[in-house]
Amino acid sequence: MRSKVLLILSSIWLLQACGSNEIDTVKNGRMEYDESYSIGATFDNRNMCSSVSWQYIEDSSGRNVVEYQCFFKGSGELLDKKYDQNVANLTWKINSEIESKQKELDDHSKRINENKKNVEKYASGMQMLEEQIKQIDSGESKKIKEAKNDIEWLRQGGIDERFSPHWRNIKTQESFIERGDSVEYRKKLIAEHKAKAEGDRSWILELAESELLSLIKQEKIKATSLKNELDQLTKAKNTANTAAEKGELELSGLRVKSEKEIKTLKSKIPESIDLYKEQFYKDEPTFVEYYQWTVDDDESFYFASAGLRLIRDDKVENIRKYNNRSLNEALAIAYQKPKAFNSIIDSKFYDYEAGGLLIEYKQ
Repeated sequence: MRSKVLLILSSIWLLQACGSNEIDTVKNGRMEYDESYSIGATFDNRNMCSSVSWQYIEDSSGRNVVEYQCFFKGSGELLDKKYDQNVANLTWKINSEIESKQKELDDHSKRINENKKNVEKYASGMQMLEEQIKQIDSGESKKIKEAKNDIEWLRQGGIDERFSPHWRNIKTQESFIERGDSVEYRKKLIAEHKAKAEGDRSWILELAESELLSLIKQEKIKATSLKNELDQLTKAKNTANTAAEKGELELSGLRVKSEKEIKTLKSKIPESIDLYKEQFYKDEPTFVEYYQWTVDDDESFYFASAGLRLIRDDKVENIRKYNNRSLNEALAIAYQKPKAFNSIIDSKFYDYEAGGLLIEYKQ
């Protein structure tokens, strides 16, 4: 079996035969696929053929070949299956156009909703920036408030461990006094620390006032940056809002147009099928299986080609050449050996022209 497949793949079936002319040479010869029967005995007695013909012709490549043709009894079945397949493809194509129109509407609506969401997002960001800018411009930002409160407290004589280590020492000495430990001495130390803490308060107040001025400058710079950001968000919001409004106007017209086109396409399906059916079955199309061989002067011959033709009004409308697998399966049918290829029903050959070629094994 392996050697036979290799011979088929290489297309070099060298065959020995006898006969006085090319057609007889082929018909009386035997193929290595099955040497039990002559080619003529095999191909002239196929149940699936309503008639057969043998010709010596010149093929499309300019070669002189012996050609065998089998005119199928099952052409009607094959045509119906081919027709159903083509109608399914036609229906799928039209439905794809309908889906494309609907997708265009859906995508347009999606873009509008995205723009509306962006408008809300930008508006929220603008509100937050406006509040920050307002606080800075009014001098009511959190940092400035805290700095002003500290300065006011210092001006009123306030001092604590945050600003002076001497304040911590005062608290320590007071705790000793409460325990009665060297009270007079502790009071003297407290007085000294208070004097030093007051000195700290003075220069700390100057430092705090200087830092407040620096903070105000920083906040003004920040306000300028926030205002620029606010301008950008405002432009983005306006752009998104304009796009959303424009999109809604366009959607209205697009919906009317698409619904009309979709309605037309849906009505087109039965019309197209009816028209295609009329054209497809016109002039009684017939499926013909063909095989070709070349013959040498020494009466050796070689397999050349095989396939299916669709003939309409005595003209070849379509040709489907067999590939290596299809050829094996076609020969399995011709020589009544379908079991030699147990995957025949799943093959590309079977899928292409349906089950008509198997008709002789159903009888």
